[in-house]
Amino acid sequence: MKTSVIIASAGTGKRFGTAVPKQYLDLCGLQVIVRTLMMFENLKEINTIVVAVNPEWEDFLKNLTELHNLTKVADIVHGGAERKDSIANALLAPAIAEDDIILVHDAARPFATPDLTRRVIASAAEMGSAVPVIMPKDAVKQIRSDGFIDYTLERSNLRQAQTPQGFRAEILRAAYASAGNFAGVDDASLAEAAGFQVATVEGDERNIKITTPLDWSIARLILEVHSNALYDGTQFSRQ
Repeated sequence: MKTSVIIASAGTGKRFGTAVPKQYLDLCGLQVIVRTLMMFENLKEINTIVVAVNPEWEDFLKNLTELHNLTKVADIVHGGAERKDSIANALLAPAIAEDDIILVHDAARPFATPDLTRRVIASAAEMGSAVPVIMPKDAVKQIRSDGFIDYTLERSNLRQAQTPQGFRAEILRAAYASAGNFAGVDDASLAEAAGFQVATVEGDERNIKITTPLDWSIARLILEVHSNALYDGTQFSRQ
């Protein structure tokens, strides 16, 4: 069974507030995207990596992959106007045309672990799909347009979705082929809209997506707890 991963890295990071997209910033000695890629590079279950990028950062990423010997990065494709467009472009990459399982992961999530990724792969192989989820810690409110609370959602039935999200290749391709103008919020939402049941697996609270300056501070703290470590796919080891 061949498994590949698409890395969504075409975002400009407007919410982060820097000229350089957050995934290309140096985080304790390594760019965020390098930390993200290294875990998949060193995971034996992953055969191929395809990265969707903003064309302005294509050469920068190519240099990083060469510098860090990221040999599984088989193709770098141009991203589109929306995340959905970027992943659709990546699905056309010849390098993953024959793969059985395709994962999709955010470039700005540098702390996905091998155990988490293996759970996703196993569920995608058995159930057809897999989304890692965690329970929200705070009460979630449905509000009206005037700002008043409409009702409180039952937290026990709610989950926050993470990546990598995994699918049998034919399911992911069918979901994108039928999406039309529906952008969705993630790959799972496109699969849901296409009529597929999407399974969940246990996520990881450390698997944060760096979106705001506060997230950046949390990411630094995570690395400090692990002695400013580099995740090499099997264990935390010093740089």
